[in-house]
Amino acid sequence: MKITVNKFAGIDSRTVNVDKLYIMEEDNGYGKSSFLKAINFCLSGDYPTNPIYNNGNVCQVDIETNGTTLSRVLKKTETGYQNIPYINGRKCTGKAFEEWMTNNLMSGKACKILCNPLSLSEISEQALGDLIMNVINKNIDSEKLRELAENMTDEQYEYLLDIMSLAKVDKNVIALSDIGKLYNETYQQRQINNRNIKAFGTLQLTEPPMHTEKELQDKLADIMKREAVVEAQKKNIILYNNNAIKVKRINDQIRDIEERISTFAPTKENPVSSASLKLEEQNILESYINCEKQISSFQAEKNTDLKLIQELDKTTCPLSEKIHCTANRADLKESLIKECDNITAKIAKLEEEKKELSRKKEDIRKRIDEAVQYEESEKTKESLKRTVNTLKESIPEIGEAPEPVIGNDYTAEKESIQKQIREVIQYNDIKNKIAQKDKLTVVSNIYSELLAMLSPNGKVKLNFWKLIIAPLENRMNSTIGTMKNANIKFNTNNGFELLYSVNGSQYICFNSLSGGEKIIATLAVYHVINQLYGNKILLIDDLDRVDDTTYGKVYEFIGQIKDNYDAIICARVKHTAN
Repeated sequence: MKITVNKFAGIDSRTVNVDKLYIMEEDNGYGKSSFLKAINFCLSGDYPTNPIYNNGNVCQVDIETNGTTLSRVLKKTETGYQNIPYINGRKCTGKAFEEWMTNNLMSGKACKILCNPLSLSEISEQALGDLIMNVINKNIDSEKLRELAENMTDEQYEYLLDIMSLAKVDKNVIALSDIGKLYNETYQQRQINNRNIKAFGTLQLTEPPMHTEKELQDKLADIMKREAVVEAQKKNIILYNNNAIKVKRINDQIRDIEERISTFAPTKENPVSSASLKLEEQNILESYINCEKQISSFQAEKNTDLKLIQELDKTTCPLSEKIHCTANRADLKESLIKECDNITAKIAKLEEEKKELSRKKEDIRKRIDEAVQYEESEKTKESLKRTVNTLKESIPEIGEAPEPVIGNDYTAEKESIQKQIREVIQYNDIKNKIAQKDKLTVVSNIYSELLAMLSPNGKVKLNFWKLIIAPLENRMNSTIGTMKNANIKFNTNNGFELLYSVNGSQYICFNSLSGGEKIIATLAVYHVINQLYGNKILLIDDLDRVDDTTYGKVYEFIGQIKDNYDAIICARVKHTAN
């Protein structure tokens, strides 16, 4: 077997050809333990905290055995490490690698358990107990668990399956550690169940009611039906009375409006509209204004003539040049006087016309006011008529007066039935709660029975040990008994205890053995488990921690078992013993 290590842990580069038994005798710091850990890394994939030499980025370990090269590369990434296995230079999955190991070299599971270097300086009963616990990790299913509990009832078994689901325990394969989980989950469920029981408090039933809730509900429905008939009659009477009052009120309004309409003047035939009268008034106003303008114009002309007459009465006539007068003054004056008389006559005529227009204006204004008043009156009258028609249309039909209400007040009878219903509901509620409490009590008792079975000294755990440990113990003793060095016994009377007999001595517990006896016993357990799982490699570290006598016994033991392995690799600081 050829082993090559590159950049792993404390090793820069190293290649070793290993025979069936290879003992590394080197000073401290030469990487003996790192070499064993490198072999473990290649076979199992497990690596230490700082796996790459000198904090590098990649390391690789190759093992050539029986014509096959097993390799494993570890690469540093941003998120951690990438673990890549190879078989004969071809990259493969971790599952494919373990399958090859199982079929050709050792059990992949056992490899991870056992290929970690066995440090003789760290041997303890706890370490051996953990080793055996890992080896027998999972061995029974839920049906087998029922057998281990011996007389478990169907009901208990159903509740146990529920507990397994709550505890997230695989029902197909159950580990010994799962029994503890089942115990804890069962205990918690019983606590929850007991709190629910306590929440019900003290429950006590009174005498059962005379009628069922349905019978009372039927009675109540009948009463409410009769009550509904009475209420409907009352509503009809109220509606009739309200409608009668409404009809009377509307008729009174109609009568009042019709009386008001009768006070208006009768409608005229072909009345003159206020609009046409206003147009006529506008024409009169325009004529009136035009007349005033003419009067004003004639008056100005007359004033001018009078002024000229006054000028002519003077000795000289300064205006003669301006008026180009060719006649004598008397003629001109006479002419002007006649003109003034004509203008005066025209003004007088216009004044008479103006008075007539003023009279017409007053008359038309009066007629307009009368027309407007008439039109407003007609509008009001039409509006009142429309109101009357609307009111007449709104008069409801009330029909004949309804019959008077016949029936009693059902309130007291209804309240009595409702009280009885509440009492029945309360009775049934207490009855149901008592039934629920009784059921929870039965469940709590089942949980208590399961706890007794699953407890550390209960039937399940003790029978589990007997079922699993007895075959293991027989195989171990049949295997190591041929070596005449040690025998092993598992005491399950009170939990679990490993007992050892070395060189024919009486059975004693592990912690009572001497240091050398502990090492021999530990090697025996490792060897038997290796044989059970077909492992072909054994790694032993810290051989230098034992004295010369113990080293000799260890060397002798290794010599007896080496033919069962492809390689036994040991590490020690240089030692004086042969």
